[in-house]
Amino acid sequence: MRCPICENIPLIEFKNPLEYMIAVNAVTNMVVQGNAEMLYQTCPLDKVVDKDGKFYSDRIFHQFRCAMCGTIYGMLANPLAGGGEIRINSKPYDPNDYKDKE
Repeated sequence: MRCPICENIPLIEFKNPLEYMIAVNAVTNMVVQGNAEMLYQTCPLDKVVDKDGKFYSDRIFHQFRCAMCGTIYGMLANPLAGGGEIRINSKPYDPNDYKDKE
């Protein structure tokens, strides 16, 4: 069972850019209201789309934590292809975990 805040976070797959932008707006509101804390982002939430309507990049990742229970969520999107998802992550993202091993 998820906490009252987490119950409002859908664990979904995005099928199109509009669904992704709805999720970006929801996460932005959660952060502003103090219900979520941003842990990692490839771009600020308010820069996902620029003033000309272009996406920041072809792969965008945001990781945030529920302020009530500490559950960590990852929101990954490929907005140009229309795919992506929100899911529960097991730990905070650490870029060092993915460095090439020599």
